[in-house]
Amino acid sequence: MVDTVGLHLLSLIRKIRGGFFVLGPLVARFGEAVVALPGGCDNGARPVDLYIRGLQALGAVVEMKDGKVQAYALNGRGLVGGSFQLDYPSVGATETLLMAACMADGTTILSSVAREPVVDLARFLTKSGACVEGAGSNKACHQGKISFSWL
Repeated sequence: MVDTVGLHLLSLIRKIRGGFFVLGPLVARFGEAVVALPGGCDNGARPVDLYIRGLQALGAVVEMKDGKVQAYALNGRGLVGGSFQLDYPSVGATETLLMAACMADGTTILSSVAREPVVDLARFLTKSGACVEGAGSNKACHQGKISFSWL
């Protein structure tokens, strides 16, 4: 686990949206994670329910309290494959869930996903050893858990 004691990261992360994108990969890698609720979006309100429900579909328990999101793998080890249909094609939720799926045990199918911006991430994940299918379409599939040798 990364020790952030003494660092004032939560107040900084609340100012940006990108800090929330690491929730899925951290839970997949370490079995648990705590991040600040995101902020800093000029486009208006951006709910995080897609991220939360998507992670729950991959075996995470997610709780919000004190301005933070705490998530942990229900099995105590890591995320597992599953299926999840997004309510709308959110780029951030698609990318977060795709990264989490690549580190989850089993097959994951994500439907109604964002298309174009995700292609570059899928290409990176594939070059890193992932088996991502459907990048650029409205459905993405990942089979098996990958181990990033450089982590």
